[in-house]
Amino acid sequence: MINLKRMAPLLAALLASACVSVESISIPQTGPQAVQGDFRRFHCDNAYRVSVKYRTPEQISISFNNGKDIFVVTANRAPVASGAQYVNDLGNLRWHERGDTAHFTYPASDWRSSGRLQQTTCRAQ
Repeated sequence: MINLKRMAPLLAALLASACVSVESISIPQTGPQAVQGDFRRFHCDNAYRVSVKYRTPEQISISFNNGKDIFVVTANRAPVASGAQYVNDLGNLRWHERGDTAHFTYPASDWRSSGRLQQTTCRAQ
C-alpha cells in the first residue's frame, strides 16, 4: 500500500502544475483521453500552435502554445453568419473557424489593465 503521507508533497506539486492560465483565463489542464470528440491542429500567423478538441457540437477545448506557455480554454458555440464561432465565458477569447482557416482572438498580456485583445489567423495542419 502506498504511504499517502510521503506522497503528499508530490501530490501538491502535481495539483499546482495542473492549472494553466493567461490573464484571467484559467481551467484545469486535461489529458488527451479525458475529452471525447474530434481533434484538429492549427498553426497561426503569430507562431502560436493551436489544438482544438471538438467536445460536442456546442463546445470545444482550445489548447494554444505561445512558445513559452501552454493554455487550455473551454469555449461555447456562439452565433455567426458563416462557419463556426466559439467564445469563452469571459468573452475575451474567440475562435471563428471556416473550413481550414480560423481567426483567433485572445487577450493581450496586459488585458487586465487595458482590456486589449489581439487577433491572429490560423490554418489547419
